[in-house]
Amino acid sequence: MSDLSNILKENKKIYSHLLFGEDRPEIRKHYKIPKNENILVVAPLDQKNVLSSTVITDRCIYTYNNYEEPIMLTMLCDFVFMQEAPGCPIIGISKKRDVTVFPKQSGNSSTGRELLHLLGVFQTNLMSVASQLKRQYEIAIANALTLVRKSFHETGILGRKSESLLAIIEDTKFYEAETYYVRAENCYRRCDCVAYDKYINTLEEKRVRSELIHQLRHPEELFFESFVRDISNPYALYITQNLVGSYSALRNKNLLSNQEAIILSYLCIRMEDNLYLHKILNDYSRRVGEKCVWEIMCFSAKYKNERMSNVYNRIISEEEVKLPELAWVDSLYLTPLHYALILRNTKAVDTILEMRDWSDYDFSHIQNEENRILYDFNFVASILYENPHFLRRIFLKTSKMAKPIQKAIKQLEQKIYINEKLGNESAVLEYKLAKADMERELSDLIATTLQKNRLKAVHIFESGNDFAKYLMRVYENSDSLFHILTGTISEWRLYRDEQHFFITNIEQEFNYSYYEWKQGIVSSKHVKLEDVLYQWTDREAMQFESVYGNKKEEEEKRKFHKYTDYDDISFDVTVKTPYEGSWFSEEAHRNLTVLKKEYRSLVKQYHPDNASEEGNSAIFQKIMSERAEIIAALK
Repeated sequence: MSDLSNILKENKKIYSHLLFGEDRPEIRKHYKIPKNENILVVAPLDQKNVLSSTVITDRCIYTYNNYEEPIMLTMLCDFVFMQEAPGCPIIGISKKRDVTVFPKQSGNSSTGRELLHLLGVFQTNLMSVASQLKRQYEIAIANALTLVRKSFHETGILGRKSESLLAIIEDTKFYEAETYYVRAENCYRRCDCVAYDKYINTLEEKRVRSELIHQLRHPEELFFESFVRDISNPYALYITQNLVGSYSALRNKNLLSNQEAIILSYLCIRMEDNLYLHKILNDYSRRVGEKCVWEIMCFSAKYKNERMSNVYNRIISEEEVKLPELAWVDSLYLTPLHYALILRNTKAVDTILEMRDWSDYDFSHIQNEENRILYDFNFVASILYENPHFLRRIFLKTSKMAKPIQKAIKQLEQKIYINEKLGNESAVLEYKLAKADMERELSDLIATTLQKNRLKAVHIFESGNDFAKYLMRVYENSDSLFHILTGTISEWRLYRDEQHFFITNIEQEFNYSYYEWKQGIVSSKHVKLEDVLYQWTDREAMQFESVYGNKKEEEEKRKFHKYTDYDDISFDVTVKTPYEGSWFSEEAHRNLTVLKKEYRSLVKQYHPDNASEEGNSAIFQKIMSERAEIIAALK
């Protein structure tokens, strides 16, 4: 170590932020530096406070916070020192421990960059005088390479830290072939074929071994299984954000290989692109096979449940559910609001109700129309709660029918206020009577809905299908959620009901196709012939065409208009009146008295209590809704 002084003499002119010859008593006392050590360099975090520094003596490196054990200079080559970007902390990585040598810096301070460079100078010098130290550094680089490979499992693709570490490894030339594989795998995981081919071409220009080039020309054989294994880990929730580029690259391809279709299926699940996922499975299920389809949908079910387990934990811990989490569902299609209701946490229910408009929640993903009532928030609340004020609040916040009526009541209140100020007593009385009618009807509607829901629940328990009965038991027993979300795969069973794949406890038995897990591997137990392949519904096909087909049509229209003489085009300018298809006359849309008269007539004909024809209940709800909208629009 006697050469260090000479090294500093030769190099210290290139450093403007490091301090040399700062052998002060307060520094020795603060860092507990023995008298027999000479302070060579001080790297201050703050130029005004040298007690917050990294200190290098002729024997050790003392870190800035004085908490880490000092690094002996004889052990310097056990570490790979790195900085992700200017201003980031300097980290020392070794097989035994990692240490933050210098913290994150604010502003444009170059102290960290200079310290990192000096550590590199020290390491180079030490390795030049002792072959054993070079071997130590080679082991440190091998450990760093292992960490880079490991990061694939944690981040999906190489993150900034791993990229920085890999660049250091490449500069050493110790493990060139291994770094080529890592770089190639990262290109493969980005799903950019052009970038992958360019990288292989650069290796050819470097005259890399032809055998290695030949292997890398077949990336599916090398990297496909490990990539799928990583992106199909339902517990690695946060790698999703790193895979957006990969997802976009595959989505933009016109033709996919079987392997690319499988990868894109997993990525669609992570990106919540269910429509495109079903398109892929519809097109490729025959090619990839039954087991692969079930493995993909198995991941989908477990991924949904794992995310919702975070919501479950927030609710039982009295923590607020985050706004993006409100869009999540588990494999049973239960939302955070369902969870709060099932867990009987009225405080969480109130909070979640205020965080979004639940009256527009779309249950169209539930293909079995008979089962949709099971997910209606009012239905769930009506079988779990007795408090009339709480049930009224649920209805007002989640019912589509309540929305226009509440809007009309508020509009009437404004009209009452305005006419009271104007002294128009007759108008005030008329609006108050209309408001009282609407409030009474709203109360009746809530009571009727509550009664119907409870009668429906009794009917389900008596003669409903097996799935409906099971879901009702989940609602009534909140522990069911706990067992589904926290159980191990050996305790689960994956069922398929048409296009719906969901997880239950293994004791649950339905007359559906299902898979189970044996020693961590999903295996078929009972799959009906119609469930061997995946075929999307006509509704999904039409939806896909409306979403993605219109883009092609718009492009064709742009081309058409570009080259067409507009004078030769004729248009249909027929204007429809707002009263076509309305339950009320044109005059009723302008006059509250006429509206009330026509409404009474419609009540006699369509009110469920007055007429028993099937469908009258739905018709009457439409009439009530339209009446409320007319009142809200009256001037």
